[in-house]
Amino acid sequence: MKKTASSNEPHLHTLLERYANRIFILIIVVGCFLLYYFGPLMFPHYKDVIISFTTSLFASLIFAVFYSSIVERHHMTVINDELAQNVRQAIEEMKELQQENSQKLAEATLKKIEEIEQSYYYEISHHFRGLIPSNSFPPANEPDLRFNTMLNLSLKASRFYLFKGVTGRYVPSRLALADRRNLACRFLLVDPRHVDLLRLYVRDRFGASLSTEATKAHIDKVRRETAMTIVDLFSLARITPVEIKMYQGPVFYRTEIVDEFFLISYFAAQTSTAFPTTYQYHKESFFYDAFLTDFNQTFELASPTASFNSKSEEQELLNFLTSLGYELDSVSELRQEAEHFRETFLQQIQP
Repeated sequence: MKKTASSNEPHLHTLLERYANRIFILIIVVGCFLLYYFGPLMFPHYKDVIISFTTSLFASLIFAVFYSSIVERHHMTVINDELAQNVRQAIEEMKELQQENSQKLAEATLKKIEEIEQSYYYEISHHFRGLIPSNSFPPANEPDLRFNTMLNLSLKASRFYLFKGVTGRYVPSRLALADRRNLACRFLLVDPRHVDLLRLYVRDRFGASLSTEATKAHIDKVRRETAMTIVDLFSLARITPVEIKMYQGPVFYRTEIVDEFFLISYFAAQTSTAFPTTYQYHKESFFYDAFLTDFNQTFELASPTASFNSKSEEQELLNFLTSLGYELDSVSELRQEAEHFRETFLQQIQP
């Protein structure tokens, strides 16, 4: 209650001053009228003086009232303008302060996010470095020049070449380009007698919406490619010994391993292609050891098998192809197809 009373005191004084001024003006006005009408009657000899005095006093009073009203209005206008300017200035300062605080908050948030990301990136790169591929190659419909250049150059400096896939139709061309003697070569190819595995591979490579006749034609083509690869590897055994084994799948990925890295290609995309997405992992990675172990274990258990070298006879090749279900009297036609395929491939990967 005391606070309310003290806060109303300035308003009360202002109100009293305003009413006091009005009462004072009213008294002067009444006095002027009384003196103007009754003064000449009471003092006839001073009539002119009284009239002149009251008239001048009334005129001065009117002038004072108008002047004070104009001055007060001008004063209030100035006060209002100054108050509005102060309000606008305060609003601008508040906006600037809010913008500055928002900017500081955004910068602090971004900095915190960056710190968190760097921390996670460090944790990932430090603890899971072996799970991150060092390189990748997108799916394509034609042989990738960058992929083939990298692999072919690595083969020239490698001590071994391991391949695990379906037909291995590009393997002989890589060996011919490497031109390495005594290169340890081990190859796992899918057994062409397992039509169900070949059907899965055809779906991944050529598409899932093929007709029965088209699927059968592609399966025959894949079986022919496998035979062509074996014949071409037999020819290259004059340069370096090769070991070939047939395994029973799976067919959704393909691996190629050399000294310094290994490559894995996944047939896991929605789009069918002969060259799926491929990832490269270096020798120090977890996946290199994992898939090298996978290859060695699969190779140890796989059969049938064939080992060719410079002393191998062509009858050994025919016997091996016969054991895989091929009915051949001669391999000359397959050899010609392999040579043509190799020439075409080498032209495609020329820079």
